[in-house]
Amino acid sequence: MNAVQERTTICGPITEQMKWQDRLIEYRKLRNDASLIMSLTPQERASVASAMSAEKREEIVRSLPTGLSKSEFKRQWYFRTYGEHLPDDYFKDEDENDG
Repeated sequence: MNAVQERTTICGPITEQMKWQDRLIEYRKLRNDASLIMSLTPQERASVASAMSAEKREEIVRSLPTGLSKSEFKRQWYFRTYGEHLPDDYFKDEDENDG
């Protein structure tokens, strides 16, 4: 029997084949209980961390104004993600009117 089959928590198995939204649905059943979270396998915890990152990326994209050029979208996304501006030479190899 593997670790997921032995686990007796309130969530089902969390696999990479699941959409990130489904992974978070299962994870949130654990209600931030540290002992239940630690009952997840390392692979499941990594999968949940990846899903949380995807969720935050999507929230950032939804928060950006619509109709931005490709380069302005990148600038704003980067700033909201990392809290700093893109380096001045980031677009040196791209056409500014690309978007």
